[in-house]
Amino acid sequence: MVTSPRTRLSAQQLTWKFMRFAIALLPLVQLCAQQDPDALLAAIRQKMRDNQARLPNYTCRLTIDRFSGPEKAKHLRAVDTVHIEVGYVDGKEMYAWPGQKFSGKGLDQMLPPGGIVGTGDFALHVKSIFLGNSASFRFIGRNDSDGHEVIQFDYKVPRQKSHYLMISGHGRQSVVGFHGSFLVDAATLLLERLGITLDDIPPELRVRRAGSTLNYAVTRIGGADFLLPHSSELFLVDEQGTEGRNRTRFEQCRQYLGESVVSFAEPSATVTEGPKTVTEIQLPAGLRVEMILQTTVEGARAVIGDAIHTVVAHDVVKSGTVVIPKGAQVTGRITRISQRTAGRVNYQVLGLRLTTIEFGDHKAEFTGSLESLGLASAQVTIAEQVGNGGAAATSRGESIIFIKGNLLHIPPGAHMTWRTQESGSE
Repeated sequence: MVTSPRTRLSAQQLTWKFMRFAIALLPLVQLCAQQDPDALLAAIRQKMRDNQARLPNYTCRLTIDRFSGPEKAKHLRAVDTVHIEVGYVDGKEMYAWPGQKFSGKGLDQMLPPGGIVGTGDFALHVKSIFLGNSASFRFIGRNDSDGHEVIQFDYKVPRQKSHYLMISGHGRQSVVGFHGSFLVDAATLLLERLGITLDDIPPELRVRRAGSTLNYAVTRIGGADFLLPHSSELFLVDEQGTEGRNRTRFEQCRQYLGESVVSFAEPSATVTEGPKTVTEIQLPAGLRVEMILQTTVEGARAVIGDAIHTVVAHDVVKSGTVVIPKGAQVTGRITRISQRTAGRVNYQVLGLRLTTIEFGDHKAEFTGSLESLGLASAQVTIAEQVGNGGAAATSRGESIIFIKGNLLHIPPGAHMTWRTQESGSE
């Protein structure tokens, strides 16, 4: 069959019309995909998988404000504020005090008593909800939030599929289920907020209810952008109706390259030519070391985990030999800050631990107990001098100071006397 040129032109026109129709349909197809809850959920979960797959080992500084008081109270009492470093390394969370090495200790072992403790914010919650097959989901809808559109889903992880381990202050622990909801940005499908409420809490844990909220933001690490938590809030109500609440900020996040010590201090302007040789030594127990405080310890600004610095005031001699020279640098940290009332007297409670001493090319672990503090003696009581009773009980190398009054202020220049103990882990 022979066709005329006019007939062939009509066929081409028909083909172009079909292509234009298909192109015009494309936004409609995409819109339908965006409206389909299953397709939306699949795209959101893929975003989370991609983010987790690219995520490098990294560290952040946490600032944790802890509060406590009666359930549903209008204002909870501030317990303390903590600075601590957390690392997400090879899929695990690790913790360290500022300027110290990461250790195998959990956050519950490091924080002082008096508040609640929560972990898993870095990636563990996201993994269990988005990356596995433990959760079931329900599409809620689209809403406006802070001037932009968000998409909300509810989810539930039953106890049988959960890996959420809850540990009570009484030493009991159990895996619990949880449920909640999450919001994602409608344009980018990036997670913005994740809510968690714990389910099936066993009675032996003595917890009435508990949960948390995590807020996320895009954060630059090592020249690339990643979705990370930037703040969270944790709550727990015990069987007595006492509520604990933690508000946490994630700051100064950066890539972890395997340093033995992580420090978030400003870089020093001093440049040292070549590696410095440091000789590790061990201090004998029983040395009486007088020091001069170089750091201001003030209640309004002091935070648990903050460093303290002292200088040895006099040569420390044993058997005719100078063991510690005058001017040696001793560093440590604040281990607790709180307030206590006994009768009608208010006390400021301060915990200190010295950890390291350096002089010349020598360095040693410093483990000791505080014997005196250069403030008016009538105003100061050291816990070790009164038996470490009750909540004042200390861990090894920690000394607790009770200062009468409503203000905590120890100025630089204050003299302190410490007695060395046998070295050992905290």
